[in-house]
Amino acid sequence: MPVGGLIRIGETVFLKNMFTSLSLANPDCAHFYLIDLKEEGLEFSEYKKLRQIEDISMLTT
Repeated sequence: MPVGGLIRIGETVFLKNMFTSLSLANPDCAHFYLIDLKEEGLEFSEYKKLRQIEDISMLTT
């Protein structure tokens, strides 16, 4: 599910809440592939150790 929008609209908050809720409710069925375009994976790097996260692609400079 692609999510995008203007800066400071709440996309990251929405996605973090969704990851947390789905991971807690269905830990064996939830699997995520993330693309983090912020500097050095700033927004989603904290999630990389969750077993539901299959892969995170991060922008590197």
